[in-house]
Amino acid sequence: MNPSVVVLGHVTLDLIQGTAGGALSQQLGGAASFCARVAAHQGETVGVVTSAPPSLEVLAPLAGNPRIA
Repeated sequence: MNPSVVVLGHVTLDLIQGTAGGALSQQLGGAASFCARVAAHQGETVGVVTSAPPSLEVLAPLAGNPRIA
């Protein structure tokens, strides 16, 4: 795939605590992940350059999108 957009930045694992001290949940975060998802939604093919390890489970929304590499 030859990306039409390349995103360089942080992809993070955000920990979100539920209301009233509820359990923590994990969510994909970081500017690069948000930018990549928006560009892919707009029809672009996107390359992401980040230091996050590819094995990070929370990266599934990026890895599962055929427009994002």
